[in-house]
Amino acid sequence: MRAAIYTRISQDATGKKAGVTRQLKECRGLARRLRWQVVDTFDDNDISAYNGKTRPGFEAMLDAIKQGRIDAVICWHPDRLYRRTKDLERLVDIADAGVQIRSVNGGDLDLSNSTGKMMARILGSVAQQESEHKGERRRAANADRAANGEWRADGARIFGYTQRGEPLEPEAAAVRQAATDVLDGRSLRSIATDWNGRGLLSSRGKGWSNLTLRRVLMNPTYAGLRTYRGTVVGSGTWERLIDPDTHHGLVAFLSDESRRPQSSFERKHTGSGVYVCGVCGEPLFATGPGGQPWPGVFVPGVARCACGASGRAAGRTRRDDRVEDPVRRRCRRAATPARGRRCGGVACQTKRPAGQDESTVGDVRRR
Repeated sequence: MRAAIYTRISQDATGKKAGVTRQLKECRGLARRLRWQVVDTFDDNDISAYNGKTRPGFEAMLDAIKQGRIDAVICWHPDRLYRRTKDLERLVDIADAGVQIRSVNGGDLDLSNSTGKMMARILGSVAQQESEHKGERRRAANADRAANGEWRADGARIFGYTQRGEPLEPEAAAVRQAATDVLDGRSLRSIATDWNGRGLLSSRGKGWSNLTLRRVLMNPTYAGLRTYRGTVVGSGTWERLIDPDTHHGLVAFLSDESRRPQSSFERKHTGSGVYVCGVCGEPLFATGPGGQPWPGVFVPGVARCACGASGRAAGRTRRDDRVEDPVRRRCRRAATPARGRRCGGVACQTKRPAGQDESTVGDVRRR
């Protein structure tokens, strides 16, 4: 019997795979007792089977079953294999071909008949309820710790603090100085560049950008404020790096919409991408830096086309003036003379350049 072993553990803070290694050892012992040949092993270390995230090891195991490379699966317990009925149903669909499932501490699962499927679904429902109830207890405990102002010890380390909530130098000093510098008018980008140059990386070991630095400086934790689900619920018991007034000033300053660059959606060159070249028939675009045709990049008075496989470039063509000027004249003829000339409520104030005739586009024609 060709067997595969699947192991999984939800949390592994050390990354040493101690949990899945223990499971693998016991599963190999079961395979020896059953006299099954272990042809492959799959594991998902530090991955929950309940939160819905993709489990690479589980997916690889399902593929192996589909391809007929294994005849049986051994796991430490059925809840290592699945904790959601959705995953069980995927396993049921594949195991209908006769794949056997054995577990070290949960007995056997026979998915080839209705009774075995019913038992598997019952076990799956129990495992799912256990995970849901565990989540309820965890949320209640987190809310209680937040109300008491306790440090959040789980999750990723907060830059400037140790995992236990103690100020960590030189990160703590950098946060204090950055808060002062930003309120004094220094840009986030220059601070991020300085931190990167000093080798002062984030708690995840990554470099800084103005966006990641902005998120850090707006974190209420540095002002000694405890949050729960994104809302400040009170003061914390740890040492703060900046005072609450400084924090509120940073939030107000960094949240000011006027600081953000404004984007204009006004069409600046109406013919770009619409007109076609009279030589090769390809679209014309306003040229970008270096004469490259970049759609959406505007250079006044210039349109360029790369003419197909020949590599020739069509000559420069005046952009929209030859089209817009006749339109303006048409508007002036149709406009009322009172208080300036208007057409449809839009002032037609642009005059025709000297020497401009009423010719059409010439080489450039409308698609």
